[in-house]
Amino acid sequence: MRSTVAALLAIMAMPGIVAAQEGHAVPAGGKVSEGFDPTARVAGSRIVGVGFRAAAGLAFDPAQVRLAGAAEDATICVRAISRDGLYWMRTPYEPEAGKTLLLSPFTLLPDRLRAYAVEEIAIYAFEISASGPAPTAESRAADCLAARDEAVTVLPVLAATDGPGELVVLVNSGNRRVQGRLKGGSEIELRCAPPESTERIAYDRICTAEVAPAPDPRVMELELTFDDGLTKATKAYDIRLPGNGS
Repeated sequence: MRSTVAALLAIMAMPGIVAAQEGHAVPAGGKVSEGFDPTARVAGSRIVGVGFRAAAGLAFDPAQVRLAGAAEDATICVRAISRDGLYWMRTPYEPEAGKTLLLSPFTLLPDRLRAYAVEEIAIYAFEISASGPAPTAESRAADCLAARDEAVTVLPVLAATDGPGELVVLVNSGNRRVQGRLKGGSEIELRCAPPESTERIAYDRICTAEVAPAPDPRVMELELTFDDGLTKATKAYDIRLPGNGS
């Protein structure tokens, strides 16, 4: 399970990327919604995880999960699933201002999650506009549950580097061919392929692309096209990429 093949799946953050302007994101209502199931579950969304490649083979550190920054009045929806499909998490967060955001906390089960390697926990985080002038924990959770793909901004998990590097998008394709690209200023083609491992419980396609550093954070469009051999369907997502050193 932790073979060299798993290096393709490394998307999680590692210690050392402390931003000059780092904020925190706290669970709405102070509660993390998570658990372990006795049998494996499959991720319900097309995108299962988005982040920059981190060093593989090391233990996952739930105290060091950092995202690209979000609007201070937004709601951040965070979903996570383990590669074996046993662990799941779905929690709305309230962000502070900052170039990067540390999830505080990511989990209430840190010891159990440290048993996983860094590449074995997939995290999908996205920003949505909070509903109402004073959103509650309940409204934030409802907003996350009802969020539509076209209304979100994806916040990739950041790795311990000085800026963007290799972006990794984990996809639940439904056994369809996937093509991906980043658009905005320039166009970057993603390389999409099935995992080399036969274990494809949470996701079945891995799309990667090298992203050059930029001075400031920017929003690009992540476009995924699904082809079942008869029809093609394209989904587009805004994605906020960090600036160099953020």
